[in-house]
Amino acid sequence: MVRYLLDNEKGRSEALYREAFPEDKDAFVNYYYSYVTKDNKILVLEQDEKICSMLHLNPYRLSVNGTAVDAYYYVAVATKENCRHQGMMRKLLTKSLKDIYGEGHPFTYLMPANRAIYEPFDFRIVYQQKKVELPMNPVQANEKMAEMFDVFTLRDDWYVEKQLEEARVCAGDPPFEIVPYIMTRITHVEKMLSLLRSRTPVKVVLDVSDEIIPENNGQFLWEVSEKMSVCKKMTAAESDISITIAELTEFVFGKREIEGLEEVMVLSRMCINEAV
Repeated sequence: MVRYLLDNEKGRSEALYREAFPEDKDAFVNYYYSYVTKDNKILVLEQDEKICSMLHLNPYRLSVNGTAVDAYYYVAVATKENCRHQGMMRKLLTKSLKDIYGEGHPFTYLMPANRAIYEPFDFRIVYQQKKVELPMNPVQANEKMAEMFDVFTLRDDWYVEKQLEEARVCAGDPPFEIVPYIMTRITHVEKMLSLLRSRTPVKVVLDVSDEIIPENNGQFLWEVSEKMSVCKKMTAAESDISITIAELTEFVFGKREIEGLEEVMVLSRMCINEAV
């Protein structure tokens, strides 16, 4: 059975978390289940009322070209050792991506332990995490980030409280030997493209293919300029560009060039550095 845990059930997933991530010390796991799970979603696959596989969708509010958008950050993607290689995680990832489309989120993101797990689901690496020194005041931090980045996590008092507690429980931990990469995936074509701008007006029909989210399949008329962007699904139109959802993700986040779209200002300056 695949379902989202109720708030009062989320603690049931802690045993699998500890099994899958033994490197996380008790203080961090306690912090995670005390703070982070207050407002996240935990999707599980159960057999005989036991959790065999899970993923966590942790909500963040991001600024994308100056527009506030909601997005989920995938965390704690795990399957019990004796349940692996049975297609359980495929079911969870597929359902979650369709659900994220249903909520109208333009894209989603994660920090992969192994990129090969997520590439079949059209996630693509878009940037390597950066260290940025910011003021603790959330308003001042947001202003500084807006000067530096196209996409960044918006700060508020709750965000700062979580970050301070996370820093406290992680004090003394060794730094990452390898700076983590972030992968993203477009989940809603129209909403994603409506966030972009172009140095000169562009009008194009895209023929998009998405094997997981059927609503992203088809032809989209995209009109974009320096001040506006409108993307609408069409029927029976002659397309200018055929593109997969993975290729479109790479283009939007500055990792792929597409002939005819050179003037579009892509989202190449990113800073979404959340640990969980």
